[in-house]
Amino acid sequence: MIASPQARLAAVASLALSLGVLTGLGFQPVGWWWGTILGFGGLTLLIRQVGARRAFGLGYVFGLGYFGISEWWLVNFGWFAPVALVAFLSIWAGLAAWATTWIVGNVPRLLPAWPVVAAATWTATEWLAQRFPFGGYGWSRFVYTVTDQPLGGWLPVIGAGGVSFLVALAGALLAWVVAGSTRRRRFGAAMAAVALLAAGAALTALPASAPAGSLRVGVVQGNTDVSAGTLSIGSPGSITAMHLGETITALANWRATGAQPPDFLLLPENSADSDPTKDALTDKMITQASNLAGLPMLVGVISLGPGADERQTSALWWVPGDGPEARLDKVNLAPFGEFVPLSSLLRRLVPMTRLVGPQSVPGTGPRVMHVTLGDGSPVSIGNIICYELAYDSTVYSTVRNDAQIITVQSSNESMSGTWQPAQQFAITRVRAMELRRQIVVATTQSLSGLIDAKGRVLDVTREGEPAFRLYVVATGTGVTPGVLIGPWLEGGVAALAGAGVLLGIIGRLRSTRVVANHAGGQP
Repeated sequence: MIASPQARLAAVASLALSLGVLTGLGFQPVGWWWGTILGFGGLTLLIRQVGARRAFGLGYVFGLGYFGISEWWLVNFGWFAPVALVAFLSIWAGLAAWATTWIVGNVPRLLPAWPVVAAATWTATEWLAQRFPFGGYGWSRFVYTVTDQPLGGWLPVIGAGGVSFLVALAGALLAWVVAGSTRRRRFGAAMAAVALLAAGAALTALPASAPAGSLRVGVVQGNTDVSAGTLSIGSPGSITAMHLGETITALANWRATGAQPPDFLLLPENSADSDPTKDALTDKMITQASNLAGLPMLVGVISLGPGADERQTSALWWVPGDGPEARLDKVNLAPFGEFVPLSSLLRRLVPMTRLVGPQSVPGTGPRVMHVTLGDGSPVSIGNIICYELAYDSTVYSTVRNDAQIITVQSSNESMSGTWQPAQQFAITRVRAMELRRQIVVATTQSLSGLIDAKGRVLDVTREGEPAFRLYVVATGTGVTPGVLIGPWLEGGVAALAGAGVLLGIIGRLRSTRVVANHAGGQP
C-alpha cells in the first residue's frame, strides 16, 4: 500500500522532531553529547534532497524538538514562556536548513563541501541568535554539550564559536559517510570525523599552565525561601537574612576548626535582595557580616536606578568598616526575565510582563574589579554574573583585562527543580576549559562549586540546601588562543555562510535567465 503524501509528510516531520529532541539531549543534565552530533547529522540527511522551502519547514520542526527539550525549564515562568521562546528560536534552525539547501542547490560546485556548508550555516544562525533581537539568546549553542567529549579539547585553541562549528561539522561528516556519492568521499568523511575527535582528545590531555599563585575563597550559598514560589524571591530581606545566617555559620565553623581564613568571601547574585544604599536594614546586615568576618566580601545586590522604575543587578566589593569600594553591573540581561523589550507597549498588551518589575539596565565595561584584599595586596577579579556566561565577549573581557581569578555569581532559585542549574554549571565548565582557568561559583541555592582549568568539577554543592565552602583557587595570567581566535573564527564562518547565500541568489538568477532565454528562442 502506497502512503499518501500527507502521511509521508507527517512521518518525515515526526522524524525531524525526534532528531531535534535527540540533539537537545546533548545538554545537561542528560549529557548525551553523541546525540547532538547524530541528531544534527540526521537533519542534514533529511534535508539533503529537498527544496529550500521544505528544508526550512523540516528545520523549523527540528528546532521545536531541539529547543523544546533543552529550554522546557522556562515553564516555571508559565506555560506560555517556553512556547513563545521555542516557537521563535526554531526559526533559526529553519533558516540554517534553508540556507544549506539553498547554497548547495544553486551553487552545484559546492556540493562536495556539503558537510562544511551545513556546519557553517548552523554556526551562522548561532552567531545571529546571540545578537538579535533584544540582545540575543545564546543559551543553546552546540558548544555547551562538549564538557565530557573529545571535541572539548579544542576550546582553548579555537574558542566556543569554533567548537560549535566542529560539533556541527562532525554530525554533517557522519551524514556524508551515509550519503556520500562515492566510496572515496564516504571514507574521507569518516576519517575527517575521526581526526577531529582524536585531535580534540589529544588536546584535552595537554596539561594546563602552572598557576601564578592562589587565593583562599570562602563561598556562601544561603538558600532561598522555596515557599515563595518560582516567580518570587521571597519576602523582602529574607534572602539577605539567610545569607547573613550562613555567613555566620561558615565563620563559626572555620574558627572552631582552626581553618586558615579565606582572603575574601564570595556571595551570589541577589544575595542581598534590596539596595543597601537605599535600605538601611540591608546595609546593616551586609555590614554586620563583613565586620564579623573581618574580610572583604563580593556580594550580589539589586540596585535601584539609575532612573525611575529601573534597577541594576550589581556586584559590590564590601570592605569591613568602609562599605562598598567597587562595583560591577550586569551587562547581559535576559529579555522578558530582567527587562521587557518595547515595555511601554507590551506592559499594556500583555499584563503578565508587569511581573518583571522595574526594568533592568545593563552595565558597561569589562567584567573585572581591581580591588585590595584585607592584607593590602591588590587583586583583579573577573566576575561573571549568571546569564552573562552565555556571551563570549563578556566572558573574554575578564582575561583580556588581566583578571587573576574568575568568579561566577548566580541566582537561579526561580529555576529550582528544572534542568537549568545543571545547564548553567555545564556552561561554566566550558568557560573554564576555554579560558584554561579555575572558576569558583556561588549561587543562592544550587550548584555552587569549584571547577578546574580543564573543566573538571572539583566540588559542587547540592541544590536547595544552604552550604558554605572554603576553596584554594589557582590564579592565572594571559589569554588562550581561543579567546583571541574564537570571535574572528565564528564571525568568519558566519560571513562565509552569508556569502554562500549570496552566491546561491546569483546562481538562481543565472539559471532563471538561461531558462527564460531558451523559452524565448534565444541561442
